Amino acid sequence: SEDEESGTPTEEEEEEEEPPARRGRPSRPGRPRGSTKKAGSVDSRSDRSNRRSLKRGVDQNLEACEQILTDLLKIPECADFIDLVDKKKVPDYYDLIERPICLSQIKEKTLYLQYESCDEFILDMATLIQNCFDYNLEQSEVYENGKILQSSFEAMLKSRIPSAYRTYNKTKSQL
Repeated sequence: SEDEESGTPTEEEEEEEEPPARRGRPSRPGRPRGSTKKAGSVDSRSDRSNRRSLKRGVDQNLEACEQILTDLLKIPECADFIDLVDKKKVPDYYDLIERPICLSQIKEKTLYLQYESCDEFILDMATLIQNCFDYNLEQSEVYENGKILQSSFEAMLKSRIPSAYRTYNKTKSQL
């Protein structure tokens, strides 16, 4: 019911027409409202897939590797492996572990198409898992979470990319 004389909505109607308040973090400067990606960025799976297919000789299993990683990140016990070990909290870790790596680094490499093959992805995952077992005590919570990460990764790899699973078994035995 518009104001009969002016033909404009009443104050009550104007309030009703406003979009609901947004939750979560505010938009970053330079992004159109409601946009989730930066201008000019390529971050949808289909865009990455198209870019990946344009690169010569790229392993077709990389999309499956990316999905495996996405699924691993949903497992609560994998939270210990998202970020690198904090040097201030665990200073000897970097003395003992030759090649530190974490799930967020692996995710970044998938997003920026830095893996040329599924084997490179597998090497990073095998290294992450082996680092966990090399540093942590067997009965520790992190070690146990590493076993969950390992068994989940192996099950996903075996069911989705059987040939890569065979490569993984060879790779982990060499670490």
